[in-house]
Amino acid sequence: MTSKLLDQLKKIFVSAMFTNKDVQFYGNTSVLVKFTYQVENPNKIEKCKQLLNLNLPEVSLTPCDCCTKETVGEESLTGLYTLPITLVNNVYTLPCVYNNSIMLEQHCVINNSNKMPEWEHFSHSNCPPKSGTTLLLYDISKVDITESNIQNVSYNLSQIIQNGNLTTEYDIQLISITLKHIITFKSSLKMVLEYILRSIDNMLSSNSSLFKNTNKVHNLSTEFLHLLDHLGRQQTDNVNISLKNLGFSSYIRKQSNNSVYIYSKEHEDKVGVVISSDDLKNDLKNFNNYIVLPSQLFTEKYVQIYSYIFKNKSFFMEEDGTIESVILSASLNGIDVKNLSSSISIKFTSETNNPGKRTCSHYKIEEQKWSSSGCNTISISSSKIECHCNHLTNFAQILNIDQSITESLGLNFVTWIGCGVSIVGLFITIFSHFFFRSLRQKLAPKILIILCTNLLCTLVIFLSLVEQTKNRILCKIVASFLQFFVLSTFFWMAIEGFNLYRMFVKVLGASSENFLLKCSAFAWGLPLLFTIATGLSKPDSLGPEAEKSLNLCVVQGLPFYFGVLLPVCVVMVFNIVMLVLVIRGIDNNSSPFNKVKSKKKVRIAFACSLLLGTTWVFAVLAVGKFKTVFQWLFCIFNSLQGFFIFLFYTVNNQKLKEHWLSYLYEKFGWRAKKYEVINLSTSQTLNNLKFEFTKFTLVNN
Repeated sequence: MTSKLLDQLKKIFVSAMFTNKDVQFYGNTSVLVKFTYQVENPNKIEKCKQLLNLNLPEVSLTPCDCCTKETVGEESLTGLYTLPITLVNNVYTLPCVYNNSIMLEQHCVINNSNKMPEWEHFSHSNCPPKSGTTLLLYDISKVDITESNIQNVSYNLSQIIQNGNLTTEYDIQLISITLKHIITFKSSLKMVLEYILRSIDNMLSSNSSLFKNTNKVHNLSTEFLHLLDHLGRQQTDNVNISLKNLGFSSYIRKQSNNSVYIYSKEHEDKVGVVISSDDLKNDLKNFNNYIVLPSQLFTEKYVQIYSYIFKNKSFFMEEDGTIESVILSASLNGIDVKNLSSSISIKFTSETNNPGKRTCSHYKIEEQKWSSSGCNTISISSSKIECHCNHLTNFAQILNIDQSITESLGLNFVTWIGCGVSIVGLFITIFSHFFFRSLRQKLAPKILIILCTNLLCTLVIFLSLVEQTKNRILCKIVASFLQFFVLSTFFWMAIEGFNLYRMFVKVLGASSENFLLKCSAFAWGLPLLFTIATGLSKPDSLGPEAEKSLNLCVVQGLPFYFGVLLPVCVVMVFNIVMLVLVIRGIDNNSSPFNKVKSKKKVRIAFACSLLLGTTWVFAVLAVGKFKTVFQWLFCIFNSLQGFFIFLFYTVNNQKLKEHWLSYLYEKFGWRAKKYEVINLSTSQTLNNLKFEFTKFTLVNN
């Protein structure tokens, strides 16, 4: 192997010296060769090409005197440029793609840190762009702003955006650069202010999706919001401007005891904001969106207040939820408003009637996310929300499709106590059926044991590990296990439902062993596929991804809806149908002289529903006005599901009681002498639970 490699290298580098000591192998795929070579100057490029064609790791090319071939630039901007293999300390000259009369120079240099040859940073700023709109934006970005031309530049920018076609990220960047030049000049002309706002309004109207994509790469929304804030502080007069996507108002407030009212004015083609110090307390009910600033903020003789309203939400990220209202801001020039003793009153009106959790939230510009900290909800209806906040910023109503568990202490207490009792009940149920082998010979008890085991695993993992969010890897593992066991539990509930159907409605004579094997493949295999698919496609959905997420190790986001909620709902619908058929089957199979009594029928229905998990429907119904009621019902019935299974299928299991009592009495010197069993009614057996009246007597010998 070594000699073959050396022969190959010697043919390429005739003047190089090689020995076996210069070759070191690392496994079957890696080899390190140390050598030096000498070539004549005219042949350097050719030897560089030969060396680079070996595809050696970059770190081993230290002796190479050439920069590698690279393609740089972007076709939709100033074009693509190919830089060939070039000797160090040489310059490669090439023309601009869209204007051959302009030449670019690119230098091949040695990097000071790693001593490797590399191309200098490619700068194509002197080359004209492909698009005519981009070219105009590029030209105007190079104009030096003066007092005499600032109004014309502002107007021209708004016209370029309005009449042009924004197609590239470079367009948005150029607009940002030009606006920054204009705003930092600090012009007091009202027309300049209006042209600036029109430029932004036109940009949002022309291609909002382009802006969102650009923002993900270049974080330009933060830049634009800061520019608007600087623009607002520069105003010295009362101003009010209404446009299609945003509106602005500036107001100089004289010292008084009145509160200040900021409210939206929305029309079909425009949106605006009004700032007033008149007493509008009685008119608030007529405003869709407003902010009321308390009088304690205005202790100075003059205070400038400025406000923006945004109908277009492109400047604001919506990953924390859906923005359900206009965005309304309020700022006091030179005053940092936070931690107020008197609250700022806020009201928003929803633009839709979508279900979900609504909150008043403020936007953290630097972090690009919404937060409800510092705001308390006072009242909420289907379309309106009123809040009190202790600070000023950009506010909006945020809608979250609620995947969270309520923070109520009472619900948490019920959940913990119920789950604890259920764990004990499930353990006793499983242990009892394993302890007495004769009780688990039939199919129904086997399914019950498997169902109880899955439910027990779900509860244990939930109580012990669901809040372990600090260790990200552990949290993802816990979320995956919970997804698997929750789905597996429900799928075994579906099997329980189908088995009840086989027993009470349509008696099937298939082999119980074959049936159980097929059921196992279905109820464990399908949840495993869902779990693996979630982990591979959306690993970030396993546990909390950020502050916006539920701080528990559970599946969140869209995978929760499609990978957990959807299959659970399908099983619930199936089991409700099975429950109805089973209850009807029990009733139809009773003789006319021995109908199942109403109380006993209710008992049977409740016992069946526990096995089929139909009480989980309370979770789906926990929305709207009755959300709290259904949350309590869900927590009570489902945290105690294991206990109810223990009560109905262990405590009330006649055969199991006989076995336990017989075992205990024999263990302690007692034995069952006499059993007197009186059957007052006949019925079929549901997991060894007989719906019959039985008299049982133990006699001491």
